[in-house]
Amino acid sequence: MRRQIISMAMLVALVLLGSFTADAKKKPEEPVRESFVATLLSASGNALNLTIAIQEFSTDDEVQQLVQSYARGGEDSLRSAMGKSKKGYFTLSSQTVRLLMIQAQPVGTGRRLQLVGEAPDTIFSGETPGAFSSAGTGPRTMMAGHRDYDYIVIQLEVDEKGNGKGLLFPYCKVVFNKQGEIVITPMHPEPNQLVSVHWNK
Repeated sequence: MRRQIISMAMLVALVLLGSFTADAKKKPEEPVRESFVATLLSASGNALNLTIAIQEFSTDDEVQQLVQSYARGGEDSLRSAMGKSKKGYFTLSSQTVRLLMIQAQPVGTGRRLQLVGEAPDTIFSGETPGAFSSAGTGPRTMMAGHRDYDYIVIQLEVDEKGNGKGLLFPYCKVVFNKQGEIVITPMHPEPNQLVSVHWNK
């Protein structure tokens, strides 16, 4: 009986040790460096709250690696390389989307930001009818993706105080041109407008 108790105690200790070791190996979550809030306007005029959390910006070296991945193996290689990244996330209604690449460049006294996220199979509007598309009228309107349109792209233009406007392209193809610049091809030609963009303090 005593041997059984000792064996059970050792088993529990090993399980706990394995759990602690696994937790120790996990990369800690990056803190949010910058956050924006905005209002998304659908084609039918409905509005949804959008929150963007930037944990880190893509470095020039990281972007160059993506360019090289695309040059070597096309969209499949780029998709694999992009899938390993997490630069932040955004939340629309109750849905959270991982951001894979975030670039910023100065424009006048402000900045232009381009954020590339991992598009889900479907985007739900929550309880707001008609979000994203004017086709829906029900309380759970959704927009479905399509093969190879794997990304959501957000483009923001903000001033030095973090105020501005933007666009959201729900489903896009993403590639790089010969100059190493990102090129997007939206599945839907009309993007969603982002208004009242400002820093989330």
